[in-house]
Amino acid sequence: MLVPRYRLRLVATMAALDCLGSFALLLGVFIARFRIADWDLGGSPMWMLALCMLPAQILAMSASGAYAALRGDSLGTWCRSALTGFAITVALLLTAAFLFKSGASLSRATVLGWCVATPIWLVTTRLGAHAFIRRRHRQGRSGRPTVLVGPERDCQSFARHLAEHPSVGLNTKALVDIEPEEWLHGSLPSALRDLPATVARVDADTVVVCGRLDHHRLVAAVVDRLVHLPVCVQFVPDLGDLPIFHAGAGDYAGRPYLVLCDSPLSEGARLTKLLEDKVLGGLLLLICAPVMAVVAIAIRLSGPGPVFFVQSRHGLNGRVIRVLKFRSMRPGVPPPPAEKPADRPSRRLQLSGGGGGGGEDVESSAPKPARDSERTPFVQARHGDPRITPLGRILRKTSLDELPQLFNVLAGDMSLVGPRPHAVKHNHQFSIGIQELMRRHYVKPGITGLAQISGARGETRTVDDMRRRVEYDLEYIRTWSLWGDLKILLLTPFICLFNRQP
Repeated sequence: MLVPRYRLRLVATMAALDCLGSFALLLGVFIARFRIADWDLGGSPMWMLALCMLPAQILAMSASGAYAALRGDSLGTWCRSALTGFAITVALLLTAAFLFKSGASLSRATVLGWCVATPIWLVTTRLGAHAFIRRRHRQGRSGRPTVLVGPERDCQSFARHLAEHPSVGLNTKALVDIEPEEWLHGSLPSALRDLPATVARVDADTVVVCGRLDHHRLVAAVVDRLVHLPVCVQFVPDLGDLPIFHAGAGDYAGRPYLVLCDSPLSEGARLTKLLEDKVLGGLLLLICAPVMAVVAIAIRLSGPGPVFFVQSRHGLNGRVIRVLKFRSMRPGVPPPPAEKPADRPSRRLQLSGGGGGGGEDVESSAPKPARDSERTPFVQARHGDPRITPLGRILRKTSLDELPQLFNVLAGDMSLVGPRPHAVKHNHQFSIGIQELMRRHYVKPGITGLAQISGARGETRTVDDMRRRVEYDLEYIRTWSLWGDLKILLLTPFICLFNRQP
């Protein structure tokens, strides 16, 4: 992809600021320390460290993608890649000090002060540069001159999108209207023949083909007409009619492909979430073990039946997992009859369903065959449900019946935070009315989640109830972050501890 001149200047400026700023901070901390401690300035190995820092930082920043990230507009990516590059720089310099046996003579205070001051400098300069670039985009002064080619409706739609999002950095200079009928009948449209002249007239360095996925002949014709010009040619298909999720692109050994539906979590994010589950899950299990022991004894003394209830639910990628709960219902008691369709408003789903977080998951206490029939209705717990025991009602109200799922977390079937797992039949019933329901399983299900702390929990009697929960779950997946997980975990005891659902 061609890089506009202002981006090249930005990369050069940021590289100079990074190196010179880091060098100046290291020397500044060193000189301040020298004056305080009255060191031998000439014989200190800190001079060697300062001189080696410049090439080491340039290599480390390039390796971490700190300057390649400046081509995009994500401030978070700018800062993360820069901090990663600096961490690599420090690791390289400390390794060199160890190999040359000069680590003992380095000033720990100087190195520590440099390691604190430089990240602040890197983040501060990127905040300022990002604000400057955004202002230039809004003023239309730094966008790449662009020509849009395709049907007028698609070009106008994309031009409006670019105008609403100036941070993209594309400045529309011309629209070349080519209707589908003009290239499907074999003759080359005049507008397409004149496309190179149009690109030259507006001094564009980017040509964007707007259309649908089946407009591949138009794309081929545009590429063929511009093959002799050093311009960037892009294809932006209109995917509005497709239920896409986290679209992207890539290539298989040089064979390009489009990603239409996939999990937004990167491998690094998955690893972070796995560590979060193992470390925090183990700590929570140790903290909650006495409470779980008391609850288990209380269930055993309250009457016949097992301590735990095990239910098949959908997990990661839709695989069936076995989820643990403390038993809160009487064994052998049949469920109450499902509501008749006539008793329900027309917008409600005609099949009963339940599940999802803080005690709203359903137990079927009635005896059942080894294999459930798909035609058996899935009856969720309700207020006054005769299956729920007095102790079970307390467990559900306080969400203590969910604590055994910490074992599921440590086993790798669930996460601490994620979409609440639904029973298999429950998902099957609601997937008819909600197409995106199973996209919740792009990540592991969780003990708590964004939907639970946002009030979308409890009995799901209608399609609208379930759709609201799914929207929260998909928002959580799209915007996942470690800090978001920690926030949900901190809010869960205050919001979900006292559950008003049956």
